[in-house]
Amino acid sequence: MKLVIVILIFVIAGCGPSINYASFDGKQRTPTHSVDVYTDITRVDREYKEIGMVTARGKDNEELLIRKLREEAATMGADAIIITNAEPTKIPYNQVGIFKWGGAGKAMRATAITYTSTTP
Repeated sequence: MKLVIVILIFVIAGCGPSINYASFDGKQRTPTHSVDVYTDITRVDREYKEIGMVTARGKDNEELLIRKLREEAATMGADAIIITNAEPTKIPYNQVGIFKWGGAGKAMRATAITYTSTTP
């Protein structure tokens, strides 16, 4: 029975996307409530500062990965993210006994920014 519980914990833990944030300046910022999403750097309509890089990996659809990127960027104090990379990726298989999960997935990377001017 304990083995079944351990396997279920591994399966549940492996289901969601993994999110990583790397700060460029190490500053602590107040979390934000709204994060804009840009897919093209030329569409950012005001001055900004790059504060970090956010990466999401998982088997989830693109919409969910973008939502996770936005949530993580908001906790780090970003005003917006600029999607810089979205590509299929190989996620290593996890295996416990005969149970195997993982495989093909998607990785998305975005630059987290804060606006330095208030007007577009």
